[in-house]
Amino acid sequence: MKYIIPFSAKSTAALKRNAFNLFHFLSDDENLSDKTSIENIAYTLQVGRDAMKFRMAFIVETVPELIEKLNIILNDNGKLEFLDDIFIGEIQENKNREKMKEVHKDIIKDWHSQGNLVKIVEHWISGNKLNWMFLYSGVMPNKISLPSYSFERERYWPNCTESFSIQNHSSGGYKELSSESRSIDELNLRKKTENDLIKIAHQILKVPLEKLDVNTNLSDFGLDSVSLVKCARGISNHFNFQITPAQLFSNLTIGALTSYMHEEYHKELCKFYSAIELLDELGVVEENISITSVGIDFNPNANKGNESVAIIGMSGKFPKSNDLEEYWDNLLLGKDCISGVPYERKGWMAYIDEAPEEKNIMWGGFIEGLQKFDPGFFGLSDNEAEIMDPQQRLLLTYAYKAIEDAGYNCKSLSNINAGVFVAIGNNGYDAIVANSGRELDAKFLTGYMPSVGANRVSFFFDLHGPSEPVETACASSLVAIHRAINEINNGVCDIAIVGGVNLIVTPYGHASLNKAGLLSNEGKCKPFSSNADGFVRAEGIGVIVLKRLSIAEKDNDQIYAVIRGSGVNHNGRGNFLTAPNPKAQAALLESVYKRAGIDINTVNYIETHGTGTELGDAVEIEGLKSAFRKLGYEKASGQSTKNCAIGSVKSNIGHTELASGMASLIKVVYQMKNEMLVKTIHCDSINPYLNLDESPFFVVRENQRWNMIKDKFGASLPRRAGISSFGLSGVNAHIILEEYLNDRADVKRAPLAKHQFSESDYWMNKKFDQPVSGALDVNKLNTNEDKNLFSKWYGKF
Repeated sequence: MKYIIPFSAKSTAALKRNAFNLFHFLSDDENLSDKTSIENIAYTLQVGRDAMKFRMAFIVETVPELIEKLNIILNDNGKLEFLDDIFIGEIQENKNREKMKEVHKDIIKDWHSQGNLVKIVEHWISGNKLNWMFLYSGVMPNKISLPSYSFERERYWPNCTESFSIQNHSSGGYKELSSESRSIDELNLRKKTENDLIKIAHQILKVPLEKLDVNTNLSDFGLDSVSLVKCARGISNHFNFQITPAQLFSNLTIGALTSYMHEEYHKELCKFYSAIELLDELGVVEENISITSVGIDFNPNANKGNESVAIIGMSGKFPKSNDLEEYWDNLLLGKDCISGVPYERKGWMAYIDEAPEEKNIMWGGFIEGLQKFDPGFFGLSDNEAEIMDPQQRLLLTYAYKAIEDAGYNCKSLSNINAGVFVAIGNNGYDAIVANSGRELDAKFLTGYMPSVGANRVSFFFDLHGPSEPVETACASSLVAIHRAINEINNGVCDIAIVGGVNLIVTPYGHASLNKAGLLSNEGKCKPFSSNADGFVRAEGIGVIVLKRLSIAEKDNDQIYAVIRGSGVNHNGRGNFLTAPNPKAQAALLESVYKRAGIDINTVNYIETHGTGTELGDAVEIEGLKSAFRKLGYEKASGQSTKNCAIGSVKSNIGHTELASGMASLIKVVYQMKNEMLVKTIHCDSINPYLNLDESPFFVVRENQRWNMIKDKFGASLPRRAGISSFGLSGVNAHIILEEYLNDRADVKRAPLAKHQFSESDYWMNKKFDQPVSGALDVNKLNTNEDKNLFSKWYGKF
């Protein structure tokens, strides 16, 4: 039986690139399976792709025949002609406007029954609309994952000299205290503990003893992240048991810390004060903890009315990863994707020359082709593209790719309630445009407003559901996912496009974070490491398509994974605005798992926020330990206590900030798909403040198989993972991701052939005319001025 294989694009170049991508895809044996049948390929390209101006179609019987015809097209030296069963045409809009009508279903069915596929193709090539579904009856074919549209890559950036103009902390020491042996009662034990803690605070914070009291928050006396670590170390050395920075951070008054130490370290305090004989009198007993059986949902009705949500499409781009397959390959190889500032962002050089001590701003996780865009595809002029925040450009491009990956014709989404939820903020591109010397027009306002990023996606795809930007700092992407899930479960959305994007176009954010002591001195993100010294900023974009699980199954969608639960909270009034709060983080996890009805014992991986700061990592682990304990974590029989792996993708790509939740989620989806846990790099020695010894957690330091958990009856449970993101100003978010195990034979929908965009440079740069993408490359420097700048810049590495 023969099938029609249609292609269309907005240019002949893109049409040929689309053909090349499918040829390359089908030529790779790893992509071939029972699902990549000629019938499924035809069906996917027919119903899951938009019909555009330039069209091409093949009539073939087998996949090898399709590959052969694609090869003919690719070697046609640019001459696209009618060959045997190969049809190519261009829609002349004025001439054919009246002909752009839908061919009646009975005519299509008659042609098909007569085997007259050429007639069907000729009508489609000439511009008539076809409902391809009329070619099928009975059991429908499957939609499968195929390469997406190939966009144009033109450069769009303002013509300006991106010059950025500029302005450090000290720490003291402490000396250890000695303590004499004492015989005490319970009240004296507390009083002596308080007195010793006050003395330690006095020595480290240099605050007069008479001003220190047990009820005032130590941050009011100048405690910051540096002195907090010193205080924790001083307390540990003094009492001969460990108090971590995270534990101190959770109890930032002398009174609260004393109560905590008496509850958690009562025996140790009694021994320290030579009062062991008082243990029996004080009623110190071991506490029995009740637990829940492994594999049993302890609150089976908790998720009533909130159905699981399926991930049916994905796309993305991250440092040194132009697509998600390359992203996974880099994670699998344990690659460090941090680099120096790309040469195309030349304004940073002048900034660093003015402030050579600002060495920490010289590196980051940068994506390639930041300035590239295909405005014509999206109906935009070159002028508008150039002044438009590249974050908006990326959202349009990767939303299109994600919808294609889900196997949907983008125009079909206008008939359903489709929502858009995007994590996006202002990155400073508006300042580059304003300083370019060009006259500003009405397009400038819409070009830089973050809200327009989400709205532009809704506008282009003609979507009528909610269209919302989300900006909760580093928690933004997971908050966007949470909002989308709520709207789906509330019946507001049938489908949701959720994205997170983060680009760095000026050095100012780097400089501010560097002065706060948050950036790594070595340009490496080292989560959980004893050598952790801060994070590295990074760029990225990730877009996913969500749908209610039952509807996705009914619609025969491909399903990457299932989101079983999500939640968001805030730290409230904590120690200071930007301080993490382990109690709030623990409370969030507790509520999310209880509402989802998920037994914490069935979760054996956590993708942490894990930024690589000494305090932040310790606080997060403290919150995790508390949440697992409260949720009834049980040591599996005959196993080590360490049953739950933890990791952080930031060790590979840096902290992608507003897009970090997307980077984490996509990593976990690929881990589930490949049944593999990838290592967290730069973690040769574990931060002792994490106190992992008696916890359920271990850091994944080598690639390893991700084993399934079995319930008490021996049945394998789907792999489950938690993913956390915590915002700079107190917003916490967490989702539960579950492997989709139903190997359905009836999957109809699969990713469509990827459109090849025709991208050119759109960036404003007056001083250097030639765009240079990627990291610094001396071979691409033409003038002596360029090479002198390169030498000054390169010498700093």
